[in-house]
Amino acid sequence: MKDKKPNIIWILVDSVRIYHTDADERGRLDAMDEFAKDAVDFRTAITSAPSTVMSVSAMMTGIPAPFHSRDYDSYKYEYENIKSLPSILRNKGYKTYGILFWPDGRNFLGTMFGDTCNDIWENLYDKNEYWDNDKPLDIFDRFLDSDKIDDQFFVWLHLNCRGDIDISDKVKVLIQKLKDRGLYDDTLIIMNSDHGYPDPNRGISFYDKRKYGHDLIMSDDNILAPQLIKFPDISPRRIDEPISTLDWFPTILNYLGFEDENDLDKYPIHGRNLMNIINGTESWTPKVERIDNR
Repeated sequence: MKDKKPNIIWILVDSVRIYHTDADERGRLDAMDEFAKDAVDFRTAITSAPSTVMSVSAMMTGIPAPFHSRDYDSYKYEYENIKSLPSILRNKGYKTYGILFWPDGRNFLGTMFGDTCNDIWENLYDKNEYWDNDKPLDIFDRFLDSDKIDDQFFVWLHLNCRGDIDISDKVKVLIQKLKDRGLYDDTLIIMNSDHGYPDPNRGISFYDKRKYGHDLIMSDDNILAPQLIKFPDISPRRIDEPISTLDWFPTILNYLGFEDENDLDKYPIHGRNLMNIINGTESWTPKVERIDNR
């Protein structure tokens, strides 16, 4: 990795399955297939938890969700005890931002991500409402137009596939804007989902889905999720071997040269650095991947 660290843009589209489907709007996005031409595309990625707050907090720290909370409602991020990717980046000089579509995300995860760009949207949108994707995308556009991009930055953009049949096209437009602004090639860009979603073709009844919520259904359509990362200086490739979303934390730290901040060995279960696998200098070795539900 070069001395100059890249800006980081993380685009998470909530509840997208690993595969394409016409059953509903939750299949793998065509935009992900286009992005894969420039990215490392992990095709068997296992979520750490099929619940958004649990999954994202685990993804940002490399440790399973129960270290943060036993379930969604008891989520508590121990800032003084647990390192997160945004907190490490802030200590290394990055400005970190979170743009999230739903109020619980802004309440539970906002502090971890840092600045939630309130100065851009507080007079436009209600913080207590669920936003359709046009609102966070508008905030992201305003972010790009602001002086916030003059600093080295990490920005988390959390979108939602639910009920939006145009989400793939919207992500394509977003990527084109980054290219038009000259922000694409030299930026570390992640495009992924936090978990999948039970496929209606599987025959899960409406009653069971309402009874358990998608959070408790541990089937492949729910626990596998698309995971793609574009490095400024690494060729695209497809990796079919299983990985965990816990692996993002140590992998990105290693790529940035911040591996000295990785203290995961003190935890009995944690993510692993995939850079040697990505670079092709090490063959994949199987291991048990942990998944927790609430």
